[in-house]
Amino acid sequence: MVRFRKHKYAFTTDIEKMFRMINIHPEETCLQRILWKKGIGKPIKTYEVTTVTYGTVSAPYLATGTLKELAMDEANNFPLAAPVVLSDCYMDDILSGFESIEKLIELQHQLIEMFLTAEMHLHKWCGNFPELTSNLQEYAFLESDETKALGIILNPRPDCFLFRIEQQRPTTLFTKRMVLSTIARNFDPLGLLGPIIAWAKIFMQRLWLLELGWSDELTFKEEKEWGVDLSTP
Repeated sequence: MVRFRKHKYAFTTDIEKMFRMINIHPEETCLQRILWKKGIGKPIKTYEVTTVTYGTVSAPYLATGTLKELAMDEANNFPLAAPVVLSDCYMDDILSGFESIEKLIELQHQLIEMFLTAEMHLHKWCGNFPELTSNLQEYAFLESDETKALGIILNPRPDCFLFRIEQQRPTTLFTKRMVLSTIARNFDPLGLLGPIIAWAKIFMQRLWLLELGWSDELTFKEEKEWGVDLSTP
């Protein structure tokens, strides 16, 4: 994430249906055998899944290994794209950038062509400069103003990360359980919300010192403080 945002011009893209585009060796498809019965009285049919199955223990390893092999095999043909695939890929997401728009547009073309050699397609393109999305239909760009970069909301127009904290309704019963749930829902791997999360954890510590139960309503003082801070923009 830090490496991705150090570039002046940055972009994200996604490998469409990556796992389903990677074939399993024919001798090993028997390890992904499925017995299927369409209904009562119907015969049992046997199927073998011929592609990498999402959710299996080996799937991330096989997918990552395939991308690395693709980058090394095509390094001479796509000198800009290969290093990006080797260093700026996280599973099926590519987050990278360049200091020059011209170089970045060339990188985009090389990435698209390199993945096409493996019959893979890149989609959901999103960047912080309009030239990247000049051909919306051909390159399957993201039409929304927002996307997610490894779980964090990214808005390319103001070029910033966004965090949304759910606003509690005034009628909500504020309890220790609700406070902990609100804290835990905030995904912040870079620590950008550190000052806010630190305050919330200190507040949670005070609730423990008050010896409140998980379902006990907060005292008037703590309830007012928690409600005010949640509503502060």
